Amino acid sequence: MSEAATRILARRKRVTLDVTGEQTALRVGSPHTDARGHNAQLLDAFGTTSPHFAEATLNQLLNAVSDRGATLNAEAINAAMAVDAGAAASSEVEALLASQMAATHGLAMILLGRTRRADEVRQMEANGGLMVKLLRTFTAQAETLANASDYITEYEREEAQAMLAAMKPQSVE
Repeated sequence: MSEAATRILARRKRVTLDVTGEQTALRVGSPHTDARGHNAQLLDAFGTTSPHFAEATLNQLLNAVSDRGATLNAEAINAAMAVDAGAAASSEVEALLASQMAATHGLAMILLGRTRRADEVRQMEANGGLMVKLLRTFTAQAETLANASDYITEYEREEAQAMLAAMKPQSVE
């Protein structure tokens, strides 16, 4: 148990949102008084310095994890934000992939439950088929995110090498 506690304490605290109101008058904000620090956490979670990108992506994420006509589930949005923050995106593209993964996983798990509780074979097949597609999509997204990090690192290395080569003095003959 002490090993688990040590690992938890070593992890960075994930950004959380305070969600109040109804769908038509929803307020999403900081759960504490340090608005500036909270804003920095949001920007970091989305791998960006652009507040416009962070706000747009947050709105897309809110839309993706919301049930039709229901009050927004603060637990669901904070779980999705934890996925984004946990991905430690180094760019906006990586953050978009992490957001897609959070939404895909959430829906896949809902369909898994529906499949398990289905009373009719037709319901089981419909929910199960879509669930399998979403789980495959999630796996592809996870692989893409892992490869994107490798690609960016490789790309940056190649760019640096090209810049160094361009700066080498030319030999005069």
